[in-house]
Amino acid sequence: MNIEKRSSKDILQRYKGQGNVERIFKFIKNPAWVGSFCLNTPSRIAALGYILLIAAMIYTLWERNIIKALSKSEEETIEGLNHQKTKRPTTYALQKVMSSILALSQITDGKVESIWLPKPLKPNQEHILQLTGFSKEIYTYTSNV
Repeated sequence: MNIEKRSSKDILQRYKGQGNVERIFKFIKNPAWVGSFCLNTPSRIAALGYILLIAAMIYTLWERNIIKALSKSEEETIEGLNHQKTKRPTTYALQKVMSSILALSQITDGKVESIWLPKPLKPNQEHILQLTGFSKEIYTYTSNV
Protein backbone atom coordinates (compact mmCIF):
# COMPACT_ATOMS: atom_id res chain seq x y z
CA MET A 1 0.00 0.00 0.00
CA ASN A 2 1.53 3.26 -1.16
CA ILE A 3 0.59 6.14 1.12
CA GLU A 4 1.72 9.60 0.11
CA LYS A 5 2.66 12.07 2.80
CA ARG A 6 0.89 15.38 2.27
CA SER A 7 0.84 18.48 4.37
CA SER A 8 -2.43 19.54 5.96
CA LYS A 9 -2.33 22.66 3.76
CA ASP A 10 -2.21 20.50 0.58
CA ILE A 11 -5.08 18.33 1.80
CA LEU A 12 -7.21 21.37 2.63
CA GLN A 13 -6.52 22.99 -0.76
CA ARG A 14 -7.41 19.78 -2.57
CA TYR A 15 -10.64 19.44 -0.56
CA LYS A 16 -11.64 23.07 -1.22
CA GLY A 17 -10.96 22.60 -4.93
CA GLN A 18 -13.73 20.00 -5.08
CA GLY A 19 -16.28 22.72 -4.40
CA ASN A 20 -15.75 24.13 -7.87
CA VAL A 21 -16.52 20.78 -9.47
CA GLU A 22 -19.54 20.27 -7.23
CA ARG A 23 -20.85 23.73 -8.12
CA ILE A 24 -20.53 23.09 -11.86
CA PHE A 25 -22.41 19.80 -11.70
CA LYS A 26 -25.03 20.93 -9.18
CA PHE A 27 -27.74 21.06 -11.86
CA ILE A 28 -27.14 17.39 -12.74
CA LYS A 29 -27.97 16.35 -9.20
CA ASN A 30 -31.44 17.89 -9.39
CA PRO A 31 -33.83 14.88 -9.58
CA ALA A 32 -36.47 16.93 -11.41
CA TRP A 33 -34.00 17.69 -14.18
CA VAL A 34 -32.34 14.29 -14.45
CA GLY A 35 -35.62 12.41 -14.02
CA SER A 36 -37.04 14.05 -17.13
CA PHE A 37 -34.78 11.94 -19.36
CA CYS A 38 -35.74 8.43 -20.41
CA LEU A 39 -32.46 6.89 -21.45
CA ASN A 40 -33.01 3.24 -22.16
CA THR A 41 -29.61 2.23 -23.51
CA PRO A 42 -26.05 2.58 -22.28
CA SER A 43 -25.09 4.43 -25.48
CA ARG A 44 -27.74 7.09 -24.81
CA ILE A 45 -26.53 7.48 -21.23
CA ALA A 46 -22.95 7.85 -22.50
CA ALA A 47 -24.06 10.41 -25.10
CA LEU A 48 -25.83 12.48 -22.42
CA GLY A 49 -22.67 12.25 -20.31
CA TYR A 50 -20.58 13.67 -23.14
CA ILE A 51 -23.07 16.49 -23.72
CA LEU A 52 -23.04 17.35 -20.02
CA LEU A 53 -19.23 17.39 -19.97
CA ILE A 54 -19.15 19.74 -22.96
CA ALA A 55 -21.79 21.95 -21.31
CA ALA A 56 -19.75 22.01 -18.07
CA MET A 57 -16.64 22.99 -20.04
CA ILE A 58 -18.46 25.87 -21.78
CA TYR A 59 -20.00 26.91 -18.44
CA THR A 60 -16.57 26.99 -16.79
CA LEU A 61 -14.86 28.78 -19.68
CA TRP A 62 -17.55 31.49 -19.74
CA GLU A 63 -17.06 32.18 -16.03
CA ARG A 64 -13.27 32.09 -16.36
CA ASN A 65 -13.21 34.49 -19.32
CA ILE A 66 -15.54 36.99 -17.62
CA ILE A 67 -13.50 36.94 -14.39
CA LYS A 68 -10.27 37.31 -16.38
CA ALA A 69 -11.69 40.30 -18.29
CA LEU A 70 -12.98 41.88 -15.05
CA SER A 71 -9.59 41.44 -13.34
CA LYS A 72 -8.20 44.32 -15.39
CA SER A 73 -8.04 47.31 -13.06
CA GLU A 74 -9.78 49.69 -15.47
CA GLU A 75 -12.73 47.34 -16.06
CA GLU A 76 -16.00 48.20 -14.28
CA THR A 77 -17.76 45.68 -12.08
CA ILE A 78 -20.95 43.98 -13.22
CA GLU A 79 -24.19 43.39 -11.34
CA GLY A 80 -24.54 39.81 -10.22
CA LEU A 81 -27.29 38.26 -8.15
CA ASN A 82 -29.44 40.69 -6.16
CA HIS A 83 -27.82 43.56 -8.09
CA GLN A 84 -24.58 43.20 -6.12
CA LYS A 85 -21.50 44.65 -7.82
CA THR A 86 -18.83 42.02 -8.43
CA LYS A 87 -15.66 41.28 -10.33
CA ARG A 88 -15.93 37.53 -9.63
CA PRO A 89 -19.41 36.44 -10.76
CA THR A 90 -20.40 32.81 -10.87
CA THR A 91 -21.76 31.39 -14.10
CA TYR A 92 -25.04 30.85 -12.29
CA ALA A 93 -25.25 34.60 -11.62
CA LEU A 94 -24.28 35.39 -15.22
CA GLN A 95 -26.94 33.03 -16.53
CA LYS A 96 -29.59 34.57 -14.28
CA VAL A 97 -28.74 38.08 -15.52
CA MET A 98 -28.76 37.01 -19.17
CA SER A 99 -31.85 34.76 -18.98
CA SER A 100 -34.23 37.72 -19.08
CA ILE A 101 -33.21 38.52 -22.66
CA LEU A 102 -36.17 37.93 -24.97
CA ALA A 103 -35.63 37.36 -28.68
CA LEU A 104 -38.58 37.09 -31.07
CA SER A 105 -38.59 35.43 -34.46
CA GLN A 106 -40.70 35.47 -37.60
CA ILE A 107 -41.06 32.15 -39.38
CA THR A 108 -42.52 31.87 -42.88
CA ASP A 109 -43.01 28.53 -44.63
CA GLY A 110 -40.96 26.81 -41.95
CA LYS A 111 -37.95 29.11 -42.43
CA VAL A 112 -36.74 31.77 -40.03
CA GLU A 113 -37.12 35.14 -41.73
CA SER A 114 -35.82 37.30 -38.92
CA ILE A 115 -34.91 37.39 -35.24
CA TRP A 116 -34.93 40.59 -33.18
CA LEU A 117 -34.91 41.98 -29.67
CA PRO A 118 -38.30 43.54 -28.84
CA LYS A 119 -36.73 45.71 -26.12
CA PRO A 120 -33.19 46.98 -25.64
CA LEU A 121 -30.70 45.10 -23.51
CA LYS A 122 -29.95 46.45 -20.05
CA PRO A 123 -26.51 48.10 -19.73
CA ASN A 124 -25.36 45.25 -17.45
CA GLN A 125 -26.35 42.66 -20.08
CA GLU A 126 -24.52 44.58 -22.80
CA HIS A 127 -21.45 44.80 -20.56
CA ILE A 128 -21.49 41.03 -19.97
CA LEU A 129 -21.84 40.39 -23.71
CA GLN A 130 -18.93 42.75 -24.40
CA LEU A 131 -16.78 40.99 -21.75
CA THR A 132 -17.69 37.66 -23.36
CA GLY A 133 -16.56 38.96 -26.75
CA PHE A 134 -19.96 39.34 -28.42
CA SER A 135 -22.27 42.19 -29.33
CA LYS A 136 -26.06 42.34 -29.12
CA GLU A 137 -26.18 41.45 -32.83
CA ILE A 138 -25.86 37.77 -31.87
CA TYR A 139 -29.56 38.03 -30.98
CA THR A 140 -30.60 39.36 -34.39
CA TYR A 141 -30.91 37.85 -37.84
CA THR A 142 -32.47 38.84 -41.15
CA SER A 143 -32.62 36.45 -44.08
CA ASN A 144 -31.21 37.64 -47.38
CA VAL A 145 -34.34 36.61 -49.27
